[in-house]
Amino acid sequence: MKGKTYVTNAFSLNMVSHLNKAKIVVERKTVEEVRAILSSGDFISGVGHEGTALLMSKILGIPISVNRTFIKLEPGDLLVTITLNVRLPEGAVLSEQDLEVYKQNLQFYTVSLEIEETKENHSFEL
Repeated sequence: MKGKTYVTNAFSLNMVSHLNKAKIVVERKTVEEVRAILSSGDFISGVGHEGTALLMSKILGIPISVNRTFIKLEPGDLLVTITLNVRLPEGAVLSEQDLEVYKQNLQFYTVSLEIEETKENHSFEL
């Protein structure tokens, strides 16, 4: 089942749809692999920072727009994300020029869900 394709600058468990049990599959990707995934232009940007969107656009040769939106991954969806593999100071927001310095520490990944449906109810009241 082919779902939506998203491109983001981060992944969070809050992006996983409200299912009782899911396996999160993370795969490291090359720039060429990501370029092939996104080349059709049929993706939704969830990149929240202008500097990151500009750098991703430059690296991939594909326009990536800034779009601070909430994403919920469903079975069949694919999320492409870029990760900076260094710890930044608290509250740091990097410009495109700042990110150029860290370019060798950038890595692309895809994230998808494998769902195991259960009948268990894990809800609770506060």
